[in-house]
Parts: sequence; C-alpha cells; structure tokens
Amino acid sequence: LESVTAGDELCLVRAQPSQHFTAPPPRYSEGGLVKRLEQLGIGRPSTYAVILKLLQDRGYAELVSRSLRPLPLGQMLTALLTSQLERYVGYEYTASLEAKLDAISASDLDSAAFLSEWWAEFHPAVDEVMQADTQALRETVVESLAWLLFPGEEAPA
Repeated sequence: LESVTAGDELCLVRAQPSQHFTAPPPRYSEGGLVKRLEQLGIGRPSTYAVILKLLQDRGYAELVSRSLRPLPLGQMLTALLTSQLERYVGYEYTASLEAKLDAISASDLDSAAFLSEWWAEFHPAVDEVMQADTQALRETVVESLAWLLFPGEEAPA
C-alpha cells in the first residue's frame, strides 16, 4: 500500500451495494437443547424429557417446526429470575448444584448438611425478592423486555 496522509484525494475503484439484516438467534431443537444441557453439565438423561415437557406444559416455550420458541411467559420469567436471582439461575451454579447432588447420590456428601447450608444461603435471597416492591419488579421486567414489548427498542446484546 502506498502511504496515505490526511487530505489526500482517493479514487473510488469499486462500490458494491449490499444489504445485511441481523437475524434472530438460532433456536434450539429439543435434541440441540439436550446436547447443550449435557455440555453445561446440567440435568441427567432421566431428566431431559421432563425438562422439555415442563417448558411446554407451563407455557414457557412451544415447539414450532422442530424448534423451541420462547413464549411471553417464559421471557418474562427469565427476565425476572435473571434480574433478581441471577446467581441461582446461572449455568455454572446449576452445574455445580448438579455435581453436589451427584455427590449426595454417591454418599460422598451428607444430604442434610448440604441442604442446611444451601437453604441458609438461598432463603435470604428469596426473602429479599419476596419483600421487594411489586411495581419495581414489574418495571425491571418491562425494562428487560422493552425490545420485545415496544418495537423499535434495541434488543439486549
């Protein structure tokens, strides 16, 4: 390349008009979701069918053309849980909890001691959400879903 300095005139050699639209994130098929849960260390083969059934039965997601699509209830619940109890719905926490439950199954961890420790940590977090102002919680959910509720707003990154 020749050196270019400020103020130099440049010649346009070629312009290619093109248009690019952003695509929504790909959706999981049931098999794809199971594979992802396995990668994250969440769930067990005996629980995957139950997880998929509950997502649909409770109205959190629906199966459309073999893809799981989130429904408004699922999106609102996700917004609420991630804003108020983020630690407890994270992949790492869930996988860690699964590992501890496996240790209990293998008799490597005392279930009563584990539950006592877990409850002592979890209960105050839930109590805090239960004591929160309902209107503030609603506003948090609306802010999280503004892109969905109000077309023209930017979707989260």
